[in-house]
Amino acid sequence: MKSLLGILFLLCFSFNCLAQACFTINHETSYRVVLPGCQQKNGAIIVRRTVGGTDPYTYKIGNTESAIGLFTELREGVYNLVSTDARSCKDSVLIDLRITSLADIVNADNTITPNGDGINDKWRISGINNIRLAEVSIYNRWGKEIFFDNSYDSNFGWDGTVDGNDVAVGTYYYIISVSNNCLSEQISGHITVIR
Repeated sequence: MKSLLGILFLLCFSFNCLAQACFTINHETSYRVVLPGCQQKNGAIIVRRTVGGTDPYTYKIGNTESAIGLFTELREGVYNLVSTDARSCKDSVLIDLRITSLADIVNADNTITPNGDGINDKWRISGINNIRLAEVSIYNRWGKEIFFDNSYDSNFGWDGTVDGNDVAVGTYYYIISVSNNCLSEQISGHITVIR
C-alpha cells in the first residue's frame, strides 16, 4: 500500500494535475440555487463552499467567470458550473434550474423529536428556501390548524409547540402550498411528534 501511495503522489506531482484522480472538487450540498420565476431572468446559483483542490478557486458558467461563485440573472435551464483551483485543476457539475414539479424540490421530514437534545428538535422542509412563495399549515387529527407560516424558513422550523406549549405526542397533518409564478402545487403528508 505504501508504494501505491508513492506512485499516486509521483503521478500527481509529475503531471501537475493531469492525473485528475488526485482530488475532486466536491459540489454536493455546497451550492444554493434560487429558481427563476416564470419566463423571468431572476434565478441564481451561489457557491457556498468548495472542498478539495487548492485555494483560491474561480467559478465559471458559460462565458461568465466569478471569483466568489455568485451567478445571478439566470433563466430556467441547465447550467454547467466549472470550478478551477490554483493549480488549474477543474471539476464541473450540472445544475438544473428547470422547474418540472415543485413537489420534487420540497421534501418534508415526517418525524420530529422536540426534546431539547438538538437532534430533530425542529421540523425541516428541505428545498423550501428555494421556492419564492410557500405557505405551511399543520393540522391536528380533528382538522384544526395549529400552525401557519407564509415565510417558512427550514433553518428555524416548527418546534412542536402551539402558543409556546408542547403539542401532544402523535400524528399531525400538513399542507404545503408552493408557488413559483407559473407553477402552483400543494404537498400534503403527515408528521409524527415523538418526545
